[in-house]
Formats: sequence, structure tokens, C-alpha cells
Amino acid sequence: PPQPAPPYAIPADNPFLGDPNARDEIWALGLRNPWRYSFDRLSGDLYIADVGQNLYEEIDFQAAAQPGGQNYGWPIMEGFHCYPQEKPCDQSGLTLPIAEYDHQQGCSVTGGFVYRGSEYPLWARGGCSRSRCRAVGEGVSLRLTCGCRPSTGSG
Repeated sequence: PPQPAPPYAIPADNPFLGDPNARDEIWALGLRNPWRYSFDRLSGDLYIADVGQNLYEEIDFQAAAQPGGQNYGWPIMEGFHCYPQEKPCDQSGLTLPIAEYDHQQGCSVTGGFVYRGSEYPLWARGGCSRSRCRAVGEGVSLRLTCGCRPSTGSG
């Protein structure tokens, strides 16, 4: 294949660089549809809003100190559940999400951000209306935004 033109580059520490079973550009595996992601401005940690297949939406987490190379589970898992659910699965070696919700609680996860503060106390406690908020640590909440298709009234 032709070589990419500058300034394209693959970092020398990329976890799959030189792996014959993956492209050098790959940084993580097992994400189904990472719609949006957000870096925690304080810690540099990465939160990934990954849209599920049929039943569950998930939030994946990548600590800033980790080098990458995680497998977040798709197509073996959907959220914390085997996919498909009727089929047993081996979770060894997978990095499971830090949060999930089912479609009874909301539609596709479309993004989010970390919130630390006191101006919006409901957010800081992990509670919201219309948006999803999850407490992810002491004084740290992740505010998620969700998207739904409007009902057509036809079922």
C-alpha cells in the first residue's frame, strides 16, 4: 500500500504498532459505535460514549496513565451483558464499561463530560432530568446526553 503523506504519523508507543494481527493505527479494540468522547480536563482520563446494538448503552473509561490497547468487548459484550444474551461469553481480557443503561431508561448515548463543582448540586450527586448523570468518583460526576428519535405514532 502507498505510504501516507506527512503530517500523518503513528506514535511510536501505539499499542498495536508492529502487531501482525492489527493495523498499526489501531489504539483500542471492542468499541461498537463510539459516538463521542470527552477528556477529563483535570486528570486527562478519557470517557467514551459507546452506542449499543439493541438493549444497552455504555460508557467506557480509559485512564490517562494507561498506554491503550484495551479491548472494550464488542461484539462479545453489550454493556455488562453477553451479546447476544442467550449465548454465554468469555469476558477474560476485556475492559468492561464503568456505566450502562438500558433502553427503558433512555435512547442512544451521544456524549458527555466530567463535572466537578457546586453550582449544579444535582449534577454533582449524579442526578439529572432529561440527561443522565452518573457519579463516577468522590466529587466527580459524568453528565451524559442522550438522543432519541421522535415517535411517529405508528408503533
